[in-house]
Amino acid sequence: MKRSRNRMLVLFSILMVAFLGLALYLTYFEVMKAPALRAHNLNPRNWVDESQFGRGKFLDRNSQVLVDRVKEEDGTYTRYSKYPALYAHLIGYNSDTYGKSGLEKALNGSLLNLGQDNPIAELRGKVLNEGVGNDVQLTIDHDLQAYTYKLLKGKKGAAVAINPQTGEVLAMVSVPSFDPNKVDSSWNDLLETEGDVLVNRAINGRYTPGSVLKAVSAMALLDAGKAESYEDKGKTVVSGYAIENYQGKAYGKIGLREALIHSSNTYFADLSQKAGPEAFGRVFDNFNFNKEIPFDLKVTSSRAPFKSGMDPTLLAANSFGQGEITLSPLHLAMAYGAIANEGVMMTPTLVKSIISPNGGILRDSTSKVLQNIDKDHARMVAEYLHDTAQANGAQDQVSVPMAGKSGTAQIAGSSTNALYCAFAPMDKPSIAICLVLEDDGRMGYQAAQPLVLSMLNYWFSRQ
Repeated sequence: MKRSRNRMLVLFSILMVAFLGLALYLTYFEVMKAPALRAHNLNPRNWVDESQFGRGKFLDRNSQVLVDRVKEEDGTYTRYSKYPALYAHLIGYNSDTYGKSGLEKALNGSLLNLGQDNPIAELRGKVLNEGVGNDVQLTIDHDLQAYTYKLLKGKKGAAVAINPQTGEVLAMVSVPSFDPNKVDSSWNDLLETEGDVLVNRAINGRYTPGSVLKAVSAMALLDAGKAESYEDKGKTVVSGYAIENYQGKAYGKIGLREALIHSSNTYFADLSQKAGPEAFGRVFDNFNFNKEIPFDLKVTSSRAPFKSGMDPTLLAANSFGQGEITLSPLHLAMAYGAIANEGVMMTPTLVKSIISPNGGILRDSTSKVLQNIDKDHARMVAEYLHDTAQANGAQDQVSVPMAGKSGTAQIAGSSTNALYCAFAPMDKPSIAICLVLEDDGRMGYQAAQPLVLSMLNYWFSRQ
């Protein structure tokens, strides 16, 4: 009898533990997992009645319609991108089969005007009561976006233009592109096409920056008090590793200004040793390296390994934009925007406002400071970048005072990425641009610089 009672107690205990475990699992699932699964691309419940519902439109900063909803004769709605290649990565696609991407995914709740507690019930209610979702107005200038895409079409790379004073993204183009209107019919082709056509290179590309990074390294040298006079012999040796300037050119006695103008590798390689990795790490952290960038889309974090005791050759290589430095074109534009904006790095913004079906403003973006960097050093580097643009002839091709720097990054094999970053005008910069041509094979000043200068001239011709 006693043994039977013990067995019953053991069985009861097992059942209680199992019941408690199930209850805890369901609670964890409902609280922790359910929101993510509910929002997942492949969750078919998110598509309930969506064909009966008009997703909100996308507009540019001047209220030009970019992505529209079309009501068919049977009362259902279809999605239509008016400029598919221009916004394929930024706005993204909306597919019943393959889910959503870009802002179509990130702002799905707003576009459908869904509540947070019960989105499916809310969706059905909205279908019956209103039939359309909220519109999204972007900070993008459509004309500049179209002009930038025209310059980049047929190439591989990305360009980002921002307003340094507000952080508003004025243009963001990634190439090669695709047609989001035809995702369902061309999905397999998109997956098989060379060049990672679905990747948004503007925010998820991880590029070695080359000499455009010297503007940030210049800030590090100034911060450490090591922006000294230097005898440039065209070649130096760091821990047994030979480092040369482009074509081995020697520039003689130079300072930081001349080092930027001539893009001297040896200057930054040698003086980075005097400044030390801690100084570089501190300033690069101030430029938001190795951190997440708050944005309406997920941005790949930039990498800048500067640690105490690091290999001197890696410190040298990192200082002039090679080594293990990787960053996105958006982050480059933000860095140059911060230098232009007297050391104030603004949080990048892509969504200007969300507008309800009755015209009310549900969300209105405000400018936010992301990082503060030394004001005097930023002013000095900005002037040196202006001198650089004058010295290499870039200023002669632009109608307003501007600053800029080219970069050429060695990649696998013997090819190169070509880069150019610039901002203008000098007194109150309204635009900062960074452009990357991937696997281009030419120097930054040859390939990327002319495109950025064209963008600047186009922008200011319309102001």
